[in-house]
Amino acid sequence: MIKKFGLILTVLLIGTFAVSGVYAKDRGETFYSKGNFQFSKKEYRKAAMWYSRAAKKGSAPALYKLGLLSARGLGTKLDKRKAAWWYEQSAELGFHPAMYELGKAYSQGRGVRRNLVKAYMWFHLAGEAGSKVAPRYLQKLNSTMDKRDIVKALREVDDRLGTSMAPK
Repeated sequence: MIKKFGLILTVLLIGTFAVSGVYAKDRGETFYSKGNFQFSKKEYRKAAMWYSRAAKKGSAPALYKLGLLSARGLGTKLDKRKAAWWYEQSAELGFHPAMYELGKAYSQGRGVRRNLVKAYMWFHLAGEAGSKVAPRYLQKLNSTMDKRDIVKALREVDDRLGTSMAPK
């Protein structure tokens, strides 16, 4: 009887550790999901708390959502500079919606100094990563930017992607 109880206890403990290990790997996603749930209920302060926890785990979508909340003043103080910072953190992890928002920020000077070269670079990277709307902004910039600045932006894209799109 004692051996049977010991075996059951061992199985339960191993199962608990296995489940907690899976949970630990998933914490960023779990926190992000909880943030989305609060966001859908318009509980923006709570959403920001959950997104912050997910962001600490390296969640690019959570970093992006923190940017949206900061840009709109939802659940936190309206802060365009902080929004751009959150977008950049997310964009650096390859999240194309953040790349697009960062391109808009640079093109309009929202939270950052207006810089069309950086705007072009981020729109280009967003398009390469799958954004459907970023290429439209690139077309607008192509018609208004100096060709030397476009080449400079393409060189920055090349540096990031390891490609050679910029004319030599």
